[in-house]
Formats: sequence, C-alpha cells, structure tokens
Amino acid sequence: MKFFRVIVVLFFVIKGFSSQVNAQDYLWPTDASRYLTSSFAEYRSAHFHAGIDVKTWGQEGYKVFAVRDGYISQIRVSPFGYGKVIYQKLDTGETAVYAHLSRFNDELNDYVKQQQQRNNAYRLTRYFKADRFPVTKGQLIGYTGSTGTGAPHLHFEIRDVHNRPINPFLRGYQIRDNVPPSVTALSISPLDANSRINADVLPLIIAPKFKRPGVYEISESLLLSGNIGFAVNCFDKADGVEHRFAVYKADFYVDGILQFSSQYDRISFAHTHFVNMDRDYRLRMRGFGSFQNLYKTKHNQLPVYRPAGDEVGVLRCDPSLADGTILGQVLGPGEHNYSIELADFWGNVTTLTGKFLVAEKIMVNAEWETPNEKMVTIRNLRSNHGKMINNAQVLISEDGGWSWNEAEVSVDTLFNKLKPEADVQINVELIDQNNIVKLSTVDNWGQDSHPLFIVPVESPTELIPDSTMFIEKDFYHDYVRIEINAIQPIISDPELWIHQIGASAQQVELIRVNLNTFFAVYQFIPQKDGVLTIEINFPDRHSSPRIYRDQFDIQTVTPQDGGTIISQDGKCRVSLAPRTVYDNLFLRMNRLPAVNDPKYDAIGYVYDVQPFDVLLKGKATLELEFPVSDTLPKKLGIYRQVGDRWRFIGTNRDLQNQKLTANIS
Repeated sequence: MKFFRVIVVLFFVIKGFSSQVNAQDYLWPTDASRYLTSSFAEYRSAHFHAGIDVKTWGQEGYKVFAVRDGYISQIRVSPFGYGKVIYQKLDTGETAVYAHLSRFNDELNDYVKQQQQRNNAYRLTRYFKADRFPVTKGQLIGYTGSTGTGAPHLHFEIRDVHNRPINPFLRGYQIRDNVPPSVTALSISPLDANSRINADVLPLIIAPKFKRPGVYEISESLLLSGNIGFAVNCFDKADGVEHRFAVYKADFYVDGILQFSSQYDRISFAHTHFVNMDRDYRLRMRGFGSFQNLYKTKHNQLPVYRPAGDEVGVLRCDPSLADGTILGQVLGPGEHNYSIELADFWGNVTTLTGKFLVAEKIMVNAEWETPNEKMVTIRNLRSNHGKMINNAQVLISEDGGWSWNEAEVSVDTLFNKLKPEADVQINVELIDQNNIVKLSTVDNWGQDSHPLFIVPVESPTELIPDSTMFIEKDFYHDYVRIEINAIQPIISDPELWIHQIGASAQQVELIRVNLNTFFAVYQFIPQKDGVLTIEINFPDRHSSPRIYRDQFDIQTVTPQDGGTIISQDGKCRVSLAPRTVYDNLFLRMNRLPAVNDPKYDAIGYVYDVQPFDVLLKGKATLELEFPVSDTLPKKLGIYRQVGDRWRFIGTNRDLQNQKLTANIS
C-alpha cells in the first residue's frame, strides 16, 4: 500500500485504611491466586485502570465465582477490550465486572453460542433482567483467560450504584503486602514563563538517595521562584510478586503544612481521561517516565484531591515577600522544608524529604576599563537590584575559559558625598592579552550569582564568534526557551530580538550561563501568526555586527475559535475546532524530506506538526493532498511515527479533490 509518511506528534484488626464493608460480605472472585498483577487507578493511556488484575500464573481456566448474590445483567464477547466479560448486578446495587474470561459457565456458554450462531457473528452484547440469570455468592460463572488482551489474568471491578469504579479493597478484600512504596525520581517544574528553578525554566529531575526501606532523601540545592509544581515517579509492590502497582495515597507538605493530598478510592468514567492531568503529561511525552503530580492542574476535575480548591499544591514562591512568609500556597524568601508521604492501601508508608530556597539568582553588573595592558579596573559593582556588591569573587583564565584561578587583585575604597555608602574599585592584574576575568558573588543564603565575564584587551581572532554557533529551541505550551551555544567562548554580549508578524520586535533579555552559553525565555503573543523571526546580533570589535537568524511558522489556536496551520507548500493542513484545546495553543509545522527507504512505498513529504507534549481537549483534523498523477489513490493512507515504527492512523479519501483526512490527538 502506498501512503503519505507523516510525523503527527501533536499533540497518569486489619492493617491499613478502613474499609466500608466486612471482608466476609464479598468473596474473592477466583481460585487462581490472591496476588495481583495490576492495581486500581494505575496509569493507562488516556484512562485510569478501573479495577484490579488477579494473577493467574500465565495460565487459563481457573474458576471465577460470583462475589455476592445477584444476577447477570450483561454479557459481552469481543476480540478486543475486555474480551469475554460478565457484568453482575449485586444485591447491594453495585456491579461486579469479570473480564478476559476464556469461557462462561455451561449455561451462559450455551446461550452465547446460540446467539452467535443466530447472528452469524462472534461479537455479542446482551442485557438481562433479574430473573434471567440469577446467581448466588460463590456460584461458578466462568473461567479465567486472556480474551481481548495479551496475557492471561482476571480483570475484576466493582462499580458503585452510579456505575463509577471503586477501589475493590474498600470492600474488604485483603492481600499480603508489607512492602512500602518506592521512589525513583522527583521532578520540579516551572509552570509558566516567569517561574524559575535554579534560575532556569527547565524542569529538574532528581534521583533521591535511598536511606532505608520507606525513607528517601534529597540533598540537592533547589532555588525556586514563581509558580512551581512538584511530581514524583513512584510505585508500590506487594509480597510474593515483582509487579509494580500504583500508590494509593500521596501527601505533600511544606514546612509541616499540607499543600496537597491525593487518594484513589473512586474514579468515574466521566473523569477517567483526566489521568493525563493527574500525571505530568509533558515529561511522559518527552520520555522521562510517569510522574504523579503533587498539585492540581488548572482544568483537572478529578475529585480525588484535597484541600478543596483550584490548583491546590501549586507553590507560589515569591522572593519579594518578607522572609519566612507562609500564606497557604504562597511562600516567602528563605529556606523551606518539604516532605512527601506515599502510602499503599495497607498503611505501608514511604517518606521523601528535602529542602528548597525561595530566592532569585543575583545578576552582577559592573563598569570596567583597562588603564594599561597589565591591569583592568572594575567599579560600580552592583546586583541587578542595584545593591552594592562587596564580596565579589574574582577569577582569571589564561586559556580562553578552560580553567580558572583566583586573580591577583587590590581594592581601593571610593567615597562619594552623594552616595550613602562607600564604593570599591577592584584592580585586577593581567598576565597577557588572552586573559578573561570572571566576576561572581553569593547571596545571603550562600547561592552563587550568574557570572559576569570581562575581556579586558583585544582578543585573538579565534575567540570571536564564528560558524561554531548553535541555537537550540525548547518549546513549552506558550513560550520558548532559546539557548545559544558556541564551541569557542562568546566574547561580546549578544542581543536577542524576536519579531512576530503584527507586533513590534522585542529585545529579550539573555542570561549568561557560562562563557560559551546564553539562554532566554520568550512568551508568544497570541494571534500574531505567521513567520516568527529570531535574530541574534553579536557586536564585533573588528567589523560589522555578526547576525544569526532563525525562523519558524506559528499559528494560535484558542479555546473559543480553534485554529488552523497550513504547511508552506500548501499540501498539509491541521485544524482544531472550537473547544478542542484547554488554553491557547501555538501550532508549528515543518516539512521534512520525503521517505527514502525501500521498505516503504511512500509518496509526498514528511510533515512534523508540533507541539507533541501539550494535552488536547479534543481531536485535530489532518488533511493531506496527494498528486493527481498517483495511479492507486484508493490504497493511500496516512501514517504517523511512533518511535522507529510507523502506525496507520485511519484515513478518509476524497478522490475527487485528491485529499486524505484523519483525526489525530
């Protein structure tokens, strides 16, 4: 089959918590085992796991029993999904679900075969009244299997009277579990363009130190400002099996105050898709793993969190407040302690502790001159807030920034009647013209500032920016992080300008990370669509400024109006209708070379549609034009890249207008 190859990456005393019903009221559903392979509320693609999976040791044919008195209310047979499944209405008004069965009991099996023969079809769905197939507690109703899925097991659910799945352990079921949850990583993420972690917008992932079972610790220094979200990559285990399960309960404390709690007792089908807001969707899509958010995102409607309210757990870190301020989620400057408590249903608890500092990293500004080739004088040394710096560290490099040593300095005190405090002049001895001076300081909490670099004299040509310049763009939901890297040291401070069509060009502040690296953050302006231009100007002491440019198309999609982006060649179109996005979305599209692989009989180009890590509320429509000259248009299809494979995503063909369409998410 010929197909367009398209990248569409566009776009979770009984030890333990009290149960509501005595254990003897509900029978364990099978004689296969009392071990699990999956637990309630585990992450699945776009939904929560609605029940528990009972281990059947890779075999089929174990007995399945009615867990209470009641009647069979529904039977389904399908090659997919739950396979052969029984829905039993219990005498409590609840529903029990037994899925992936190999076969039903004799009475039900005879009925199903008769109905399949009558309809000349394998698939079957039938509903029953209470008098058709009544059952008693402990009655054999079927046998475990693997229908609709890959590996043999029994999927078992209990749903309340409103058909909402509940944690079956709330009905008194017990398993052997003396194992506390485990933590593999902690993530801390800035939640908007103005928030920072260690003075950057990059999410930070830290592997905690294991102290002993149930106790973890993080010693890394964290510097936070703005709106911050914590998330944890964790799992639970039980006695006798190696399977990993979901954690039942998570509590997040800052300075002993509960900021956020989640507990997974009941999740309705109407809310199950919010699993991708319960987990960090961006980190998962970028391949960093499954992180369970310790905060409630803006549009999340799951009722499993407390305290009540919107965006609970989001830390508002404000360095401008009085020291030590704690006003609910608002944290003032200074050191704060955090604690994360993870529990399984049986009361096994794991604690992860650490500290962070609410503050902003200081930027160093100074005036300097070279009275001679062996000296540089530095004065008016100030922070970005205008505060005088009198504890500067001065380092010098003789090899273009590869290594640094303490500089030989002398300090003069400068008095000015117009200033309330004396200024200082730092005199730095130079060894030769290749010297570079690095200035930095520490704040009241011992945090290093951003560095300031001074190149006192004419530098050799090889240190001037050349073709070894790299610009990296890291896109987030409504902003982009731009990083400038060079193999050689960047001697002159560059200027960054960004221009969106219909808006004035903006100069964006560049933050110096080291001698070779700068970064900046730019927040997109909605509705200023078309080509966005990035321009970086490097002043050159020997000639005209060097200019580096980068461009890409951008298209705003709003919740109210939706939006559309079209490739520059006009052959590919992606459209989102109104109410298919949660917040403003900024679409980008890039045409890539055609497929050159003999394994694929492909036509057309590859189109890369971004962003792939922003959650959509609905589906987008993809439209591709195919050549009029194609001789087999009825065999064309659209494929998307998933890892190193290509997956058919469904295609509607408009042969008259030479168009293929598909829904994507």
